[in-house]
Amino acid sequence: MKFPVQFFSAEAELDSVEAYVFIGVPAAVPASWPSFLNTWLHSISAEEGAKGIFQVQFSKAKAFLLIPEETSAEAVRTLASGIKLQGNVGIFSSLSADASLFAVEGMILASYSFRRTSSLNVYLSGNPVDSSELAVLVNAVYQVRDWVNLPYNQLKSVDFHAEIERAAAQCGLKYEGLGPKAIEALKMVGLESVNKGSVSPPLFAILEHCPEGKSQEAPMVLVGKGVMFDSGGHSLKTAKGMEEMKGDMAGAATVLGTMMVLAQMNYPKRVVGLLPITDNRLAPGSLSPGDVITYSNGVSVEILNTDAEGRLILADALLYAAKLKPEWVLDLATLTGAAVAAVGEGAMVGFEHSAPELFSMLQDAGQHVGEPVVQLPLLPEYEEQLKSDVADIKNIGSGYAGAITAALFLKRFTDFPWMHIDLSMALTASATHYRTAGGTGAGLRLLWQFFQAAQKK
Repeated sequence: MKFPVQFFSAEAELDSVEAYVFIGVPAAVPASWPSFLNTWLHSISAEEGAKGIFQVQFSKAKAFLLIPEETSAEAVRTLASGIKLQGNVGIFSSLSADASLFAVEGMILASYSFRRTSSLNVYLSGNPVDSSELAVLVNAVYQVRDWVNLPYNQLKSVDFHAEIERAAAQCGLKYEGLGPKAIEALKMVGLESVNKGSVSPPLFAILEHCPEGKSQEAPMVLVGKGVMFDSGGHSLKTAKGMEEMKGDMAGAATVLGTMMVLAQMNYPKRVVGLLPITDNRLAPGSLSPGDVITYSNGVSVEILNTDAEGRLILADALLYAAKLKPEWVLDLATLTGAAVAAVGEGAMVGFEHSAPELFSMLQDAGQHVGEPVVQLPLLPEYEEQLKSDVADIKNIGSGYAGAITAALFLKRFTDFPWMHIDLSMALTASATHYRTAGGTGAGLRLLWQFFQAAQKK
């Protein structure tokens, strides 16, 4: 696998360096670096109270100095995101290992470009930074962003299947891709129904990371919504912003990226990833408002809005997860606009059932990586909104508290400790600090942080 970001040790010879970055003011620059950098650095360090980012253009390279006002993780990442890198870059840090790590992470995440033509080569010097874990994480974030940003005509379900196969083979994950016949045999009626308007076949992807001796262990299960393009079906979306619906598979991309990280980091516990994949389009035979479908557990659903399709395919995945007798299940989906209305674009909403301790760990992980998860309640009285006259439940509520009613819908298909994240931070129209426009990769770093805590539980 050719990684878009590569790290090299201080001893590696720098060749054609395009930028030198100093995190904090060093006593002296490395001997192999241009001596004129010393003069520039000392002129800035002489300024009392100098904070922020300083930049100078030399004949063949730029130089940056980053002096954080505080060393909290998010403050350092945010400040560092003002430095965009490309090509060969030398980075020297005189701050603590943690602050150095946050700064390098912020710079690299902010330097992502979907149209990049070469790798970013980072040469680290100064205080030690564990680049092995960082390299896995930032490359996985880049990959998730790429998948989310790819146009639909280049990443349909069959193309994503090939991507999953490639990623699984390269990272050592077990992978099984179930096609239309297997999906029908398993009575995955939600996935089948949403796919009726598509020219591309549905796919139910099953990924497994299973360390030696852990095959009998109850798995932790991740579920990711994989709607490759969402037109809304008969409940057609407006034209404005519809092009962004190529990213409605961000949940699936995030789960796939996380499974890659777990495999590469040799995570010691068994984890399964489930990805229901289709697109939601309008065509003869499409799922229609007023239709009633019945799931494999006997729950019947009246379809009032075909644009509320994500929950329909997630229900199939949750029912499949139950067969695995999981330790717990966490699903991630770009599910509702109501989630953005509730907390804006700087956080995500989440829910839990029978998993309060795990959810608290998930929130702690979100704070650590700058992806806050705000818990909303699963209010029983809101279940009234889902009652149907012709089926057990409807697929939408009355229009208010849409994120809550969507979660209550999903809860009907769980009988295990369960958490749900409405992945609203996964897509953004404009860049904010180190979150680039389009796919942000939000959720992946959060999950890795969470899995490290869950390992100790």
